[in-house]
Amino acid sequence: MSTYPPGRYTVEVDVEMDADIAREMGAPELATYTGNRARRSFAPYFHTSEPKTTEALRDLAVSCIEGPLGRYKVVRVTVTASR
Repeated sequence: MSTYPPGRYTVEVDVEMDADIAREMGAPELATYTGNRARRSFAPYFHTSEPKTTEALRDLAVSCIEGPLGRYKVVRVTVTASR
């Protein structure tokens, strides 16, 4: 697990869920559908004033996703420094 210094970050989170759940979320056209499953990326932006671990940034990003956590599975998290 990495620790990121204070700064600005984009945290891209890919989630997988049932297609019906993806259709209930805002902007369902942003999901990629395969059969009865859907995959969608969210990329919230954060400015941190203290060091954060990858897990802490992931948790912040996941908290921005609408809908209860139990309804989708996080499959990938990518942290990118922003300018």
